Amino acid sequence: MLGLPPDNPIQQLVESRLRTAASPANFELRFNQLHTLLAMVESGAGLAVLPDFVASAASRYGVTLQRLRAPVVSVDFYEITKAGRQRRDVLSDFGACLVQAFELHIRPS
Repeated sequence: MLGLPPDNPIQQLVESRLRTAASPANFELRFNQLHTLLAMVESGAGLAVLPDFVASAASRYGVTLQRLRAPVVSVDFYEITKAGRQRRDVLSDFGACLVQAFELHIRPS
């Protein structure tokens, strides 16, 4: 298994879910950057478990993505703005639109 550094929040999520699923993994090689990790998978150095937001980056590499069915993992999203700036109405509107889109298209009916 290839992974990110142990202090990386993505890697911590992956490892906690693997432990929960009773599938402990030995991460023999770790890389600081997602693109380096994807390139190492492409080179045949091993496999990785990553969140689905890397799919667009992974499409640039000769790798295959396969959705894991268990364990199911959710990822939190954050609105990120410059500290000290007032939140603009357009950001509130966009956030509401995003939540509605998730509810309609992502969550099971």
